[in-house]
Amino acid sequence: MASGRTQESFRKALADNLPQGEAYKAKGIVDAVLYKLLFGLAKCYLSLDQRADDLINEMFPQTVTESLEEWESEYGLPEECNADVALTAEERQKALLAKFASLGGQTPSYYVKLALDLGFNIVVTEFNGARYGIDDYGDTSGTKYASTTAPHVWYIDVLGIETIYAKYTNDRYTSTQYSKLGIDTSILECLINELKPAHSEVFFFYP
Repeated sequence: MASGRTQESFRKALADNLPQGEAYKAKGIVDAVLYKLLFGLAKCYLSLDQRADDLINEMFPQTVTESLEEWESEYGLPEECNADVALTAEERQKALLAKFASLGGQTPSYYVKLALDLGFNIVVTEFNGARYGIDDYGDTSGTKYASTTAPHVWYIDVLGIETIYAKYTNDRYTSTQYSKLGIDTSILECLINELKPAHSEVFFFYP
């Protein structure tokens, strides 16, 4: 946020505050020593004015630059899920702003929005709570199935993600080309597992 003030405007302000008299007539003559002295002093005031503008920028997460590290420390960033990911300053700023504005939540729409912020499109499916003797969850097609004693289970379908099967094994690896952070789906699973209700268990699928 620039003030629009210049070194010359500060020189003029200094000159206007000098006493009246013959000794100070040179304040308006460009080649005069007094003019050059005032112009030199004006540079200090201009620098101070600019740094004051910079300080205002540091007060808000969407414009912070110099004290970004201090803001991150205050808001617990980087989080464990992406602590090893090398982010640009712009990406760090976006992560800070998202954390600053986040109100939290336990509804499917909250997790859908969380995924969108990371560059993923997901569908959340919830199931009824576990009952005595019944702790199996699955859809009618039988393509998804989970056996757990968790009182609440939900599935997340991560859309548009390529599923790659490792050769000679049953291991699955996922990758994406459109993540805003340029990383794989591990951060999505990590964050949702970190933020999900403690009494629930979530299973991820890549249809």
